[in-house]
Amino acid sequence: MNATSVRVVVRNLLAGCARTVLITLVCLLAWSVLPLALGWQPNVVMTGSMEPAIMTGDVVVTRQVPTDQLRVGHVLLVDDPVQDGRTLLHRYDHATDTGDLILRGDANDDVDSTPVATEHVRGVGTLRIPWVGQLAVWVTHGRFFPLTLALLGLLALLGLARIPTGSSDDTDDDPTVPSRPGTATSRTATAPAASARATAVIASALLVGLTIPAYAAFTTTTQTTTHFAAADQFAPTAPEWVQPQGAHDAYNIGDEVTFDGAVYRSLIDANVHSPAVYPAGWERIA
Repeated sequence: MNATSVRVVVRNLLAGCARTVLITLVCLLAWSVLPLALGWQPNVVMTGSMEPAIMTGDVVVTRQVPTDQLRVGHVLLVDDPVQDGRTLLHRYDHATDTGDLILRGDANDDVDSTPVATEHVRGVGTLRIPWVGQLAVWVTHGRFFPLTLALLGLLALLGLARIPTGSSDDTDDDPTVPSRPGTATSRTATAPAASARATAVIASALLVGLTIPAYAAFTTTTQTTTHFAAADQFAPTAPEWVQPQGAHDAYNIGDEVTFDGAVYRSLIDANVHSPAVYPAGWERIA
């Protein structure tokens, strides 16, 4: 293989990969928006309380169902019983004697401390579209470094996708150079079409591969044990939140505290604000 052929192969490979990634991203974005036409609601997952079935940055599409169709194991979008104006996406673990729902994040060892009334259920998780909400997560959490890298990567993909593909260099199309039947020049016209078909096939395969685990996230059932009505069943185990006096006693990523009867985990370092003052800095885990 000569140097010209190597350049052609590398050029076609870079352009094909960039176009495949871009097509896949566009399809995922469309897949997260199109359900709006059915009255379904897309939601960006902002925390990791449902990992690994549902990851931070995924978009979960929920649909409304009658209350009598709610089943243990369903992923429910509900009005947050702890913080007004916010929603919570957790899995239905069991019901109380009064008919309220107890939820639990897949990543949490314990169930949520506050029951949810059935009238506060907004919908049941139906679709999971991975990754497409990650930019929104970075913006909300103020993580501008990965956000900048992602935007630069997107610009790079757009630039690579514009590379012309073919089976020869541009010099092969020079009309002053005669070509023989069956040579690279005579095949140039069919190369872009073949490249486009290959890109579509690869993108379709990626979408199918992403759809299967997306569906599986909502078919997983929780492993529940016998629940007792003891008063201390939902007792928090983390220490009470105390107002830090400075950087020396501020909370860091992973620190857990109890605040207003709920347990929170810090999402940032040097965290000196309470979950009520700066909700984006905390993840409610119980």
